[in-house]
Amino acid sequence: MTNASGFKKKRILYVITKSNFGGAQMYVYDLATAMQTAGHEVTVACGPGGSLIDKLATAGIETKIIPAFARDIHIGKEIQSWFQLWRIIRSVRPDIIHTNSPKAGGSAAFVARLCRVPTIMYTAHGWPFFEQRSWLWRKLAWIFSYLTVILSHKIICVSTHDCTQHGFGGKKKFTLIHNGVSLPTQASSSDIIRTRSSLNILSVAELNHNKNIAAAIDAVAQYNQSHEQKISYYIMGDGEDKATLQTHIETVGAGASIHLLGFVHEPFQYLSSFDALLMPSRKEGLPYALLFANAAGLPMIGTRVGGIPDIITSENGLLLNKPTPAEIEKALVEIADEATRAKLTNNPKRPVFTLETMIEKTHALYSKAASLA
Repeated sequence: MTNASGFKKKRILYVITKSNFGGAQMYVYDLATAMQTAGHEVTVACGPGGSLIDKLATAGIETKIIPAFARDIHIGKEIQSWFQLWRIIRSVRPDIIHTNSPKAGGSAAFVARLCRVPTIMYTAHGWPFFEQRSWLWRKLAWIFSYLTVILSHKIICVSTHDCTQHGFGGKKKFTLIHNGVSLPTQASSSDIIRTRSSLNILSVAELNHNKNIAAAIDAVAQYNQSHEQKISYYIMGDGEDKATLQTHIETVGAGASIHLLGFVHEPFQYLSSFDALLMPSRKEGLPYALLFANAAGLPMIGTRVGGIPDIITSENGLLLNKPTPAEIEKALVEIADEATRAKLTNNPKRPVFTLETMIEKTHALYSKAASLA
């Protein structure tokens, strides 16, 4: 049976570990809704309790909950999740299973092989072994990622770095498809911006070790101590480090200029209210915050890791070789210059990452992979 687009109608099962609404979840939501609109039968399986589930329900997409899914490794939970995945896969009987996080990728690909799913795909939203952890942890993460690659038929990488620097070999399995976005309607910032006389800098991030927000807090505090024009730094997002970061802000005496806003619904609708976006990450895939900022014509500062150099060029922002407080502060001095910001704002040479292109390329890969299965 074929749909209106000329592609054979498929049953597609997306699997992701967490059901919050971070970058990987936004990716799953965008693909799931697009593929359902294209006429495919779509189901999403994920862990419990997050806003992704509510968004999918509003879009009319069936969701299957995997209670045993958790981010950290626990052997008992892993075995439980295999049985839960087995039941879901046997119930849905997907033609394509598309996994989207390191844990979900390995577990679901393994169970999908046992269930003889015709096409197994995995999107690498940043390889976990690039995280700054112990040598043993990174080695185990590499082995687990390699097993995921072996068990999958096709691998989508969202950045050039992840497509070329993984060390797995087997290049025929790998396809580069950048994430894409459509810019949301811009909203008033009356309840977000608190100091309009200052330079307003924004970060949108899950508050964890990889996002390196503490270094940005130090950089802003140091900048404000030595410059007449002050920076007001706004941080949208929640996470495990929120309480620690709030304490850090108070410790450096920056409570009046640095604001932890917590979770903000549809944060990217406020981009036009800010002067620049800052992403001092230690590790990234292809971050949506930068994609939205780029689409909005906002100057950006980001670390030269993962897919960030795919987005930030000399035409639209500044790249940090090392995301230390001193290096971040230097970039803040540059971005504070009005002429520099004017050159970087809405530059017609900036790269373009559209949601339509991402969906089109992924749809074509589904069709190709299914024909080879």
